[in-house]
Amino acid sequence: MDDINKVIGQNLADLRKSSHLTLAQISEEIGVTHSYLSKLEAGKIKKPSFENLNAIADYFNVDLSYFATEKAELNKMSEEERDLVFSKKLSLDVIEKADIIDSNGNKITKDEREFMLNALKNYRESKAKFLESTSTEEE
Repeated sequence: MDDINKVIGQNLADLRKSSHLTLAQISEEIGVTHSYLSKLEAGKIKKPSFENLNAIADYFNVDLSYFATEKAELNKMSEEERDLVFSKKLSLDVIEKADIIDSNGNKITKDEREFMLNALKNYRESKAKFLESTSTEEE
C-alpha cells in the first residue's frame, strides 16, 4: 500500500473538492484546526487521530474505510459502487436497492446480497483496524 498518510490526505482532498468545500468550512464543523486539515491533506500528519478521522468520515457521511482505500482501487468503482461500498449506513436493505448484476447480466440473489453485506462489513472492519493501528489519539 502507498503511504497511508498520503492515501488519507488524497481521499480527504478529493471528498472536499467534490463537495465544493473549503478546509475552513470543514474545520469549523468538526472542531479541528484549518492547519491540521491542511497537513492531513498533504499527508504530513504521520499518525492522524482515529477520533478525528471518524469525525471527518461522519461529516462526509462515508464509512471510515474510505480513507484507507487507495485511489486506484476507488477509480475501479463506479459512482454507484463507491456509494454502496462506503455508505455510512450499510445494511441488506441498501444492498437490495442497488442495481447489482453478476458477470452474466443477472441480478444477484438474496444469498449473494447477504454474502456481499458480510464481505463489506469484514472489509470495513479490517480497514478500520488498520487505520486505528496507524493512528494516535493526539492532534
